[in-house]
Amino acid sequence: TKLDVNGVTTLRGNLLAGTADTYNIGTVDSTNRFAWVYAGSGFSAGSSGNGLVLQTDAVQPIKFNINGANEKVRINSDGNVGIGTTGPSAVLHVVQNSTYSSDVGSALKVGNAATPTKRIGFGYDTTIDAGFIQATHEGVGVKSLVLNASGGNVGIGTTGPGYNLDIQGAPAVSADFN
Repeated sequence: TKLDVNGVTTLRGNLLAGTADTYNIGTVDSTNRFAWVYAGSGFSAGSSGNGLVLQTDAVQPIKFNINGANEKVRINSDGNVGIGTTGPSAVLHVVQNSTYSSDVGSALKVGNAATPTKRIGFGYDTTIDAGFIQATHEGVGVKSLVLNASGGNVGIGTTGPGYNLDIQGAPAVSADFN
């Protein structure tokens, strides 16, 4: 038996398809291969246990679209996750316009669970053509950034720093020690 729907359809209750304890939503044929959603136990295509599996065929990505066709998140077949990009080139690849001069202008934010407005922002500001790392408390201002607080050396222009702060390169250094 087939269900052929043209237009919007709402299903209420249980949708039973596939084998025992496996519920499949999707389409597969020789021409079109769309994402499948599997839920339940007994999924036999390489997964184990219970839960929800989102799976695509071959090298197709899993995409999360917002407001129609506006793709916001993608998981490629190599496992790379892209946020704001359809071509993630790293395990986590975030793309967003950023500005170093705003405590909310970072492309990636890592915050404190107890006080989420306290965070470190990472980004690349194209107006100054530079990457940045900035500690902030949103609405309050910038905060101190501590590197290697438990010990170790910090290097600029070197992969093997030999001092607490080891700067290699051109001899011109500007510092203000108050």
